[in-house]
Amino acid sequence: MFDGAYEDQHQQYEITTQELVQAYQQVVDFWLQTDRTFAVSPVRDYIDIVVWHLTEGAGKRYYNKRLFNPALLVNVNGDCYSSGDPYGDPNWCVGNLFTTSLQEILMSPQMEKSYTSAERKMAQNCVRCRFFGSCSGFPIVEELSNNRERSVEGLPICTVEQYLFEYIEMRLRAAGLPERMPAQVVVQQEMPPALA
Repeated sequence: MFDGAYEDQHQQYEITTQELVQAYQQVVDFWLQTDRTFAVSPVRDYIDIVVWHLTEGAGKRYYNKRLFNPALLVNVNGDCYSSGDPYGDPNWCVGNLFTTSLQEILMSPQMEKSYTSAERKMAQNCVRCRFFGSCSGFPIVEELSNNRERSVEGLPICTVEQYLFEYIEMRLRAAGLPERMPAQVVVQQEMPPALA
C-alpha cells in the first residue's frame, strides 16, 4: 500500500502496521521454504541486511543523504521534492526546475532541511538499533509507506523493519545459520557526521 493522493483515500482497505508485518513475515517464510530464488522488494533487502549483520567482520554501511540523494520528485508545475519528504507539501518544496537551476536546488536551504530531517529520523531510530551499520538507515529515511507510526515529535518510527529484522534473524537461526558467519566482503562506509 502507498500513501493516497488525499487524506483517508485508502481508509476502507488500509492495512495496519501489524498486518503489514505479518504479510512480510509470510513472504520471508515462503522465501526460506522455496527452492527457487525470487526477489521481493523490500523483503530481499531486509534478508540481506540481517545476513550482513550476522557476517563476522562485515563493514558498516550508513546512508548519508548529503552524499547520495536517490531521487528528486518533480511535479508537473516544476516543483521539486526530495525523496522521503512529504511530496506536495509546499513547506518541503526544494525549488522549481522551471525557475531555478538544479545546482541551486541541491544547495538550497530547503534541501538542507531535507538533509537535517533525514539525520533526525536516523538519530531517533537507528543509533540505538543493533542492526544499524548492517541496515544503513535508508528505510527510515526514504521508505515512508512502511513507517506509519510517529514519535511525540512527529518523526516516523521504524517499527516494520525492526520487527522484520528480528523475525528474519530468528528464522535464519532456526534454519541452522551459525551465530556469526565468515566474512566474504568487507565494506566500510562513513557514518553521517551528525550521527557520530
